[in-house]
Amino acid sequence: DYTSGKYTYPLEDIIVTDEFGSRRIYGNYSKDKKQIIISRIVPHGGVDLAAQKPTKVKAVNAGRVVLARRMLADGNILILDHGSGVFSMYLHLSRFLVKEGDKVKNSQVVAYTGATGAVKGPHLDFRIKVNHQEVDPLRFIEIVNSLVK
Repeated sequence: DYTSGKYTYPLEDIIVTDEFGSRRIYGNYSKDKKQIIISRIVPHGGVDLAAQKPTKVKAVNAGRVVLARRMLADGNILILDHGSGVFSMYLHLSRFLVKEGDKVKNSQVVAYTGATGAVKGPHLDFRIKVNHQEVDPLRFIEIVNSLVK
């Protein structure tokens, strides 16, 4: 367990632009049919937070960097292991300030927001997984903090 004290929020201002669990529709445009052919519908595994580029992104608690690299759809993605099966994820970043293997402190600035990957503008897609299960990250912080003295 790397955690230290209460969880913090990844951005100074928390303005939700897309809720946890909202439906995400994926598909391709068919020139022949002149319409979008839906290939799948999945729930959003995190929350999208409004942020201009570049805005400082903070670690929500102490942890270890397990992934800091560019992915196709998610763009630059950072994953922190907080121990006890808790991981925080930060997607579409413009720049990393840490590398894989680094240990980070609670509220340490670890990256900057961006618009990398398959997105339409700068924001932070923020996620938390507990024992491999996506949970509402803002609700998670609220509940855990209510239990920490």
